Amino acid sequence: MGCSNDTSSKIDLEEIVNPVLSNKAAEVINSKFNKYEEKEGIRPIGIKINVVREGCAGLGYGMEYVFKSEDANSIESNGIKLFMNDEALQMLSHATIDYHVTESASGFVFNNPNEQCKCACGKSFSA
Repeated sequence: MGCSNDTSSKIDLEEIVNPVLSNKAAEVINSKFNKYEEKEGIRPIGIKINVVREGCAGLGYGMEYVFKSEDANSIESNGIKLFMNDEALQMLSHATIDYHVTESASGFVFNNPNEQCKCACGKSFSA
C-alpha cells in the first residue's frame, strides 16, 4: 500500500506540544556547533527545522544552522534553540528528534506521531 500525497492535515494550535531533542541529539548538535565555531570563528545560535515538500510520500525534514534570530517560532530543548515556522511546529507537535548510530549509518531521526505513512526508503512521509 502506498502513501497518500495529501499533506493537508493540521493540528489545532491549542493542541501543539513542542518537539523535543533527545540528550544524544543535543550532544551531537553542540559538538557540530563547536567544530563550526573552531573552523569559521562564529557559533550558530540554534537550528532551523524545516518540513519541506519532497519525496514520494510528500514531506521531508531539513535542518540548518541559524546565526541570528529569525521571525519564526523558537523553543529551547536540552540547551539547543530550535527555530521553525508555524507549519513545521504543527507537523512536529509531540515529536522527538533523536540521533542514531548503527554499523552502516548515523543521523538524526524524527520520531513523529503525526506521520501517517513513510515511503519505502524512509526519507519522506505524509501527515
